[in-house]
Amino acid sequence: MIPLVTKRFSLLGDVKEYVASPIDYLSKKTKEYGDTFRFRIAGRYVTFTGDPELIKEILQTKNKSFRKSKSYRKLELLLGKGLFTSEGDFWLKQRRLIQPAFSNTKLAHYTKQIDQICEEKLNQINTSQAVNIKDVFTDLTLEIITQCLLGISSKEETQKVNRHLPRALSYMLNQITSPLAPPLWFPIKSNNNFKDDVTELNKLISGLIQRKKKDLGQDLLSSLIEITDEDTGEKMSDQQLIDETLTIFLAGHETTAITLTWFIYSLLKKPSYLDLVFEECKEKPFHELMGNSMLKACLNETMRLYSPIWVLGREPIQDLTINSYHLRQKEGVIFSPYLIHRDERFWKNPKQFYPERFINNDYNEEHFIPFGGGPRLCIGKHFSILEMVIIIQKMMTKLGKPFIQNLPKEEFEYSLTLRPKQKIEVQFNIEKGNRL
Repeated sequence: MIPLVTKRFSLLGDVKEYVASPIDYLSKKTKEYGDTFRFRIAGRYVTFTGDPELIKEILQTKNKSFRKSKSYRKLELLLGKGLFTSEGDFWLKQRRLIQPAFSNTKLAHYTKQIDQICEEKLNQINTSQAVNIKDVFTDLTLEIITQCLLGISSKEETQKVNRHLPRALSYMLNQITSPLAPPLWFPIKSNNNFKDDVTELNKLISGLIQRKKKDLGQDLLSSLIEITDEDTGEKMSDQQLIDETLTIFLAGHETTAITLTWFIYSLLKKPSYLDLVFEECKEKPFHELMGNSMLKACLNETMRLYSPIWVLGREPIQDLTINSYHLRQKEGVIFSPYLIHRDERFWKNPKQFYPERFINNDYNEEHFIPFGGGPRLCIGKHFSILEMVIIIQKMMTKLGKPFIQNLPKEEFEYSLTLRPKQKIEVQFNIEKGNRL
């Protein structure tokens, strides 16, 4: 029997306590009731688990008995039937179709392009004053995903993406994370703006698809257009291309920018590691940094402490019992990579920033899930790591070491990702960089 922790006569359940600080709420209830418990948010019951065996069953062994949770299915409003939202045989077919677009050969092509984009964007930073590092990375990763995915050079089209995409993503993230978010049909400004954003993004990508069908480029969208199903000889429909494009935008933009922000934050807290990473960036070529480097280890340690996606959810498609846990059909089951990554049962000194654990391979891969796990492991994992390593090396060698007068305390703004609540405003020691 999974214990119910919400008081019976609570009208809205645990909404107030959970929304105020989900991680604190889940941590507190875990200490009181154990790894697995149920709670209620308004009229919806949710099971939380921190049991690694149950999580493995959900993600891998019995993954076909689950679908994405109700909250995540809301993303269909923007992403349609893309990889993130589709299920079953259709998802599997799409996954197999798209996988070649993320092959090592394809990724190698993007290395030079990402480097050039970093060169141009970092040149625009005013090093004489402090900058909000989250804004820098958000702007940079949006430019990278726009150019690598869509391959557009038109200033007008780029401005359209910059205008409509962040607002649409922000709206959807609020829909996922807020149990009290109003439905789309409700006549308010944010809903109307979202409908306009979706319309404009669909029109833009549709136009790009028609152009690229006549003259394919080296971008990811061109690769998706080219892909043919080996069994049927069919290509993806235009609408499916739009859905997959928007899905890749979601997966490759927000998570990467926030991870890089926490990376800089972590190194500012541990200057000795900042020094090591800085020296590596100056002395080692890119391919060595992608190996067993301190930079890569610090990046992994950042994703351990500040997991790109802090909570994941599934929903049983029928009542089932796993390891004595009875899970109810259509009742959400959530688990938190953030909490798993900080669980002292699985990690030595889990709250300490200690990247050597990744250099020495002193951890269990089953307990490190920043990109999810099982068959639905993030398809863009290697692109994301490639992108982040290039950005870090370019920033360190071009601008020098970042520094800050007063480092804000660790506080979270909860979204799909764990955003820092306070601005992290840094400057760069340009004298120690190699800026031209």
